[in-house]
Amino acid sequence: MQFTTLVQIFMALSPALAALVGVDFGQEFTKSALVAPGINFEILLSADSKRKEVSGLALKTIGKDEIERLYGSDAVTICTRFPNACALHLKSIMGRSLDDASAVAYAQTHFGTILKESKNNRNTIALNINKQDYLAEELLAMSLADIKARALKEIAAAHIGAQTADDFAITVPGFFTQSQRAALLDAALVAGLRVAGLVDDGVAIAVHYASSRVFTEEKEYHIIYDMGAGSTKATLVSFVQNGTATTVEVEGYGFDATLGGHLFTESVYEVLKAKFLATNHKIKTKTFLADARAQARLWQAADKAKSILSANTEAKVAVESLYDDLDFKSVITRAEFEEYNAAGMRRITSPLLHALQGSTVTLKDVKSVILAGGSTRVPFVQAHLAMLAGEDLLARNVNADEAAVMGATLRGVQLSGMYRSKNIVVIEPSLDEYDLKYTADGKATEVAVFPRGSTVGNTTTVELVGIADKPFTLDMYENGHLLALHEFKDIKKDIKAVVDGCASAADVTVFATLSLDPSRIYDLVKVEARCTKMAETETETTETTDTKTKPKVRGKATRTLLGVTKYPNVRPMGTASKFTSSDKLRELVRKDRQRVELAIVRNDLESLLYSLRSLFDEDDIVNNFAPGRLEIIASKVAGELEWLEYDSDGAKLAEFKTKLAEYQALKSEMLLFAQIKDASLAKADFVELLSEGKNKTWNLQDYVMDLLDESLEWEGKFTKLGLDFSKESAKVNVEFPFKNNEMDDAMKHYLAEFSRINGLMDGSAVGVDETAFDDMTDGEKFLLKLSLEKMLDKIDGISASLTAVSSKRNKLLQARLARAIKKQKREEAAALEAETEAEAVVEAEHADSGDKVEGTAETKADTKTEKGKTEKGKVGKDKIRKGTSGKGKAVDAEAEKTKKLLDDFLAQMEADNAEKARQATEHDEL
Repeated sequence: MQFTTLVQIFMALSPALAALVGVDFGQEFTKSALVAPGINFEILLSADSKRKEVSGLALKTIGKDEIERLYGSDAVTICTRFPNACALHLKSIMGRSLDDASAVAYAQTHFGTILKESKNNRNTIALNINKQDYLAEELLAMSLADIKARALKEIAAAHIGAQTADDFAITVPGFFTQSQRAALLDAALVAGLRVAGLVDDGVAIAVHYASSRVFTEEKEYHIIYDMGAGSTKATLVSFVQNGTATTVEVEGYGFDATLGGHLFTESVYEVLKAKFLATNHKIKTKTFLADARAQARLWQAADKAKSILSANTEAKVAVESLYDDLDFKSVITRAEFEEYNAAGMRRITSPLLHALQGSTVTLKDVKSVILAGGSTRVPFVQAHLAMLAGEDLLARNVNADEAAVMGATLRGVQLSGMYRSKNIVVIEPSLDEYDLKYTADGKATEVAVFPRGSTVGNTTTVELVGIADKPFTLDMYENGHLLALHEFKDIKKDIKAVVDGCASAADVTVFATLSLDPSRIYDLVKVEARCTKMAETETETTETTDTKTKPKVRGKATRTLLGVTKYPNVRPMGTASKFTSSDKLRELVRKDRQRVELAIVRNDLESLLYSLRSLFDEDDIVNNFAPGRLEIIASKVAGELEWLEYDSDGAKLAEFKTKLAEYQALKSEMLLFAQIKDASLAKADFVELLSEGKNKTWNLQDYVMDLLDESLEWEGKFTKLGLDFSKESAKVNVEFPFKNNEMDDAMKHYLAEFSRINGLMDGSAVGVDETAFDDMTDGEKFLLKLSLEKMLDKIDGISASLTAVSSKRNKLLQARLARAIKKQKREEAAALEAETEAEAVVEAEHADSGDKVEGTAETKADTKTEKGKTEKGKVGKDKIRKGTSGKGKAVDAEAEKTKKLLDDFLAQMEADNAEKARQATEHDEL
């Protein structure tokens, strides 16, 4: 069934592709739902495809030190046989101490369970299972982790890409205390989850109810009556439409923390127990109660009978060998059941009446009483509600089992902001009162921080008057019960840091910030000292007329104060404890995976051995297998099957894998012989294969020689450019596929094998006559042919490897050669450019010298044409070259000077070109 709320989740999906899981954590059963991109918003099925599963798990001992964790129906089966291996129905003892009434009641109805006080002085409960202690939070974390694993499996099956499923929304009764809520959060953290919110049962059902309905602008009142296995809650809610938003407001609340299906099962159990003991007078009550297995089986029968009585007037009960090999058969009627519970009938309507107390709303203003929870199906429950409210007022328009989990998931979506959903505004008041008491110098002051009725999801700041720099304590209370004590002793240094920036010490005040978040967790956010009036600034005058303002402030305006937290009653898990528990769970998961893999490999080995044994009857294999070989394999297979049956319990995964690989190879060997009937084994076929093998070997040797010639050609090309080929070749990163003389040895081996087989065929081999080949069995010829074909395939593989390597090497060498040629051309161009520039300089220098020597050049200074200038330059240059300037020594000195300038210039150009070439080479190599 797809819920209409699928339409209201508009799936404006976040890029993270994260999923959210909603969990209705019930006393006896847990339901979960998944919302994720590309998946219908639906119930998350259990491992055995049920829409709900038992709350808890069983830890079955395997071998000496191993345990197997079982969930769902598998857990119930184990719990009936081994009650002390169970951890079921933990909800009522989460966050409770061992001496709490709920712990005492739990032990009385969970036979064989051993409750212990947790370590580290936390004053909480642990369960001793198979001589190993497990915190209640750890056991719940295992169940939550199993739900996450099923969610990830569902996501993987949908093929919608990688997603996470770390965000959870978990239902919680409105009457749960701070310690109980903290225990749920700790369990989720140990499981590696993020809690989007702890959602009140009634709020969850209300959100689900509103998600598929449209209301009016006038308030509409309903009572959500939720009777589950462990408790009964009645939530008065109002619905009103404000434009596109639907507002859901909690107007009242009532509850009975122990009235529910579990109590009804207990009553049936007591009736049946009394009947069994009355039938068997010799059995003493004390001895019967000492048998945990018998009580667990009778409880299971009572639970089934209770369900039958919801639809029938009587239920038959039959338990074989209940106690001391005695069978138990009986009948319990609905009248007996109701008579046993008659004294508590008023408890059924009490939560509903309490929900209306303190409100101006009366039962006449209520439009309907919405029934939720599996125990509302019990006939006398509905009858008593009808007596109070009237049959017409009882509404069965939500799924009693699944409304809470679907609503919790929607509420989780709202709180997390992961997706866009229907605009439902939830106004939820605090059902409890949260106070603060701070004490300094023996004077205590009490502050009502969040009175009953305060809106949850709120933060407030309280001024702690009169603290100054004295040590003080902060005590946090829930309904008058001390939750936590915070001690602030050494605060003078922190206070002084603030005082230094204040006008005076009197202007320093301490404030405490506290919150009541949407999960109704009451928390001390921070304590800080603040300066309410900063010191004034002073001015100083420098030597100039300017005035500078210099702050007097040396401290800080605020300073967070750090204290020590103590828990007088139940203490939540610390960070170190959470890490330890998380590591413990991860190790269990690792062992679970290893055990699953071992089971798979073991099954594969067993199947393989039986399939091998069936091959012994195949004629093609029996007739053609090597003599004696088949008997050896048959004996090994029989021995392994016996080992699997009797001696494999302690075997490790590695041993199973080794055996599996061994027998897979044997099976492959046997199956080869099944192909003999289709194989051509004539001598001519072998002659052809030998000829092909020799030709391939010789061709390969020729190819290797061609590669050597090719290498010489490359060496000539690189040498022509003045490069060292060995160095250039080493820079080509191509790995040769064979080491040292490996290829040569292989070729020699193949040729020797070809020669040996040829001698076998023509009788030329030592100790072999001409009929040796004809005397071989078909099986021997078949193996010989397989050997030849395998050698030919290897030669082909060598040729392919050499071809690939040669091609890659040639490409890389060609690239290096092209870069070398390009580099050489750049150098030649640079040299030519340098020579041209040098000649230009010489011409310029000679032109200047010619002007000085001629002396008469001034007579031509007024020549304006370019031609005249050029001619004058040429005349001067010619005279310098001929050494006929008329001033011999002066001209020679000038020429020598010019020559020196030219040499210096050419040397500098040569150095520059060398540097450019070096940089170009580095660039090419990069």
